[in-house]
Amino acid sequence: MSITVIVVSYNAILSLRACLESLTRQPAATEIIVSDCSAEDPAIVLGPLFPQVRFLYFAEKRTVPQLRWAALAASGPDIVASTEARCVPGPDWASTIERVHHEWPDAPAVGGQVSIAQPADAMDFGLFLCEYGPFAAPVPIGPAANLTGANISFKRSCCEQLRPLLDAGHWETVLMDQWVLEGKPLILSNAQVTFWNSMSLATILQQRFTYGRGYAAVRTESSGRSRRFLFALFCPLLPLLLCARLARLAVQRRFVAAFLRAFLWVFVFQIAWSAGEFTGYAWGASRKNEIF
Repeated sequence: MSITVIVVSYNAILSLRACLESLTRQPAATEIIVSDCSAEDPAIVLGPLFPQVRFLYFAEKRTVPQLRWAALAASGPDIVASTEARCVPGPDWASTIERVHHEWPDAPAVGGQVSIAQPADAMDFGLFLCEYGPFAAPVPIGPAANLTGANISFKRSCCEQLRPLLDAGHWETVLMDQWVLEGKPLILSNAQVTFWNSMSLATILQQRFTYGRGYAAVRTESSGRSRRFLFALFCPLLPLLLCARLARLAVQRRFVAAFLRAFLWVFVFQIAWSAGEFTGYAWGASRKNEIF
């Protein structure tokens, strides 16, 4: 078995180089595609350093799922793994994903855990918890309710069965919800990537707001006005709920001290997300593609 690896890239060329250095040393990664819509084509700098990597560049902005599904359409093998340019896969990442797909032939998706690059300041760790908290190493191995798009892989045949969702540019969470409804297992493995933050505070806040708005819009796209209004009314309490969930996770995973150190940032970032959710419930999704 061989696998395709997709690296979704946007404005993170330094960590992209580290990501590719790891992937090109992994024999299981027989095809590597960088799908990018940064201001400058990363192939100009990185292409000569990594001749075995294909660079799929888009001059116009595309969302993360649009970049991912475009690369999937351009790839070959049935197992397609995906990460992001700010994440550096561990040395056995590709082979672990390949093995777990073999062990779970009925699983449409296999994911893994995320760690944070050290040293990390309180802001970086706060962002890490908000983005990847449920997948912070060590994760419980086996069937899971969901997976993170920063460390995920798919069976192509299962994705093709949901082609309308891919063509519409939906996030992987929409696909996973459909697979769960169909009774298909999502599997968490110990395949690990390491997150490197390259975003400023302003960019983080904008990202959290935008992603929260998109989540709310998709969540209620077929709902009536009254249902969206009820969700919007709940949003002022949402930062407290989200922080409470992460606090419980910190106790379970034994990183309470680190959580307390980053708590103020966690709270700020959850406010930004919640404001985005409120906007999504009230006015729907943004009409422009935004990438961070």
